[in-house]
Amino acid sequence: MTQSAAVVPYAEPRRIEVVSLWQDAFAHATGHIDASLAIDKKVDAADGLFFMARKGSAVVGTIPAGYDGH
Repeated sequence: MTQSAAVVPYAEPRRIEVVSLWQDAFAHATGHIDASLAIDKKVDAADGLFFMARKGSAVVGTIPAGYDGH
């Protein structure tokens, strides 16, 4: 049986995994995207709309809804 992903609120201890995921996903970007800064801005928005998709213990996706700092 395939394990489905669970959507959970973003957790700061998972920052390194989220940054790594974004760097892999946006490797083609021109370098103007600073994943850690984007996370800081989203967390500072304090709107409760930043989620992670986790499969087991791995972060496999993110959902930054609302204002994302850009």
